[in-house]
Amino acid sequence: LDEKNSDRSYDKALEQFLAQQLSSKDVALLLESKKQSLQLEQLQMQAFATARKGDWAQAEKFYTEALGKFDQSDKAGKLLYADAESNLAILKSEQGDFEGSIKMLLQARQTYIEQSSKESTGYITLLNKLGSTYLKAGKTQLAYETLSESMAQSNIISEGSLLSMQALTGIGSVYYQEGKIVQADSAF
Repeated sequence: LDEKNSDRSYDKALEQFLAQQLSSKDVALLLESKKQSLQLEQLQMQAFATARKGDWAQAEKFYTEALGKFDQSDKAGKLLYADAESNLAILKSEQGDFEGSIKMLLQARQTYIEQSSKESTGYITLLNKLGSTYLKAGKTQLAYETLSESMAQSNIISEGSLLSMQALTGIGSVYYQEGKIVQADSAF
């Protein structure tokens, strides 16, 4: 969803940009920006596909390469970096490095707080990732608090959204892990 919105925003900006009288330098800059964006997206997709195949080391290499190429000089670049960082964090979590993953997710969360809105799908997705990682690490109270914040924020945007349902499922998992079966059942 974020990618589609990003693509639509880019396409809309491109249309407005092209409607103006542009110098060849501006057109070249725009095309180079889009090329770099596609290359970064390709690296992340390679990382994702490689991780699904179980090649964690290669997937981490792709994510790390992508992170090294992000231009963080503006808000959009910082948010894209935070998204890529959160994806690498999930990879680390899947390998059992919960503390490393949590550290990266907290850094990405701080970037979202500073650069965006808590009422954005990117921020809510990040909260769901962080809550899930807390749960895997056995930090049920932090998982519950984080997933509750995710639910609250996602209900501000759209009650009953997929992000809200993901948070609710996470909360059900917290209850289940704590042996609170009745609460878990109502969350699921």
